[in-house]
Amino acid sequence: MDIDKKGYRSLVRKYHPDLNPNDHESNKVFQQINEASEDDRKRQNRRSKC
Repeated sequence: MDIDKKGYRSLVRKYHPDLNPNDHESNKVFQQINEASEDDRKRQNRRSKC
C-alpha cells in the first residue's frame, strides 16, 4: 500500500481511537493504517539503501 503523507494523516485523524472512543472498528482500521504505513516506510528505506 503506497500512502502519501496527506492521505495518511487524514485517515489517521478519521480513525484515531482518541477521537472515536467507543468505536472498536475504527481502532482496528487505525492499526491497519499504521501497519501499512510502517511497511511502506521499511520498503522505501530498503530501496534507498540499494
